[in-house]
Amino acid sequence: MQPILILVVLNINMNKKVVILGLGWLGLPLANQLLREGYSVYGTKRNLPNQLPKNGLHISTWQLGESLPIELRKADYYIFTLPPAADEAFVIKTKFLFEEIPSSATLLFCSSTSVYGNQTGVLHETSSLEGGRRSGALLVELEHYLQTDVGFNRVVLRFAGLIGPKRHPVFNLSGRTIDSNENQTVNLIHQEDIIGVISKILSRLNTTTSIDSYQVYNLSSGEQISKRLYYGALAKRFGILPPTYTDGKKAIQQRIISNERIKDEFGHNFRSILDYKL
Repeated sequence: MQPILILVVLNINMNKKVVILGLGWLGLPLANQLLREGYSVYGTKRNLPNQLPKNGLHISTWQLGESLPIELRKADYYIFTLPPAADEAFVIKTKFLFEEIPSSATLLFCSSTSVYGNQTGVLHETSSLEGGRRSGALLVELEHYLQTDVGFNRVVLRFAGLIGPKRHPVFNLSGRTIDSNENQTVNLIHQEDIIGVISKILSRLNTTTSIDSYQVYNLSSGEQISKRLYYGALAKRFGILPPTYTDGKKAIQQRIISNERIKDEFGHNFRSILDYKL
């Protein structure tokens, strides 16, 4: 009798625990994707939903400034998706959270290209951080803190303008006159690309025994489309008025967020921002 060979294929993600801090516009669809990939996923909300999901997602009530619930105090990955708040204590509360992250974990910190302030030209991960608006200044302070020896690995993701389901600036801009040149380039990133990049980063971390303790990546489509062409096309798609521009009253100041590093290291191909369903 021939011996029977049983081949067992193990999903390396099965024993990996991910905590998503903030199950909002980005956090919830990200959680659903990571569940499909075999991770054990926990997430936080201020209040529990009326109906708990049945797909294996664990939800804990928590808000920034509180100590993490016991079920969230030990995980392989923490993904911080909370936007900077006007609350003056936002930085203090976030640093308190960082103190609770175990040394064996990796933090993926969702930041913003607003940390570059009003700089123009091509902006890379090594460009200076100027902050600019209040939210950008808060993120700069937290990024500087994460550059110090905080005791755990961290990956900072700087998002360009966010677009995706139920979220697009064209609706707020419709019919308005914008004080900028119509030929200025838009810098945007779609929700699907963000989720795809995070998935690839986690996959790399799962199979890499040695990583740099601090890494930064810009997340932008990298597509150089003018405001006039982009918002005009989107306004036509939705049957609304496009914005108009002061045009000649303001000199063109191109600002291009480079995504070359994320493409080179992870091979992520960004789709055209005109192709996505919104």
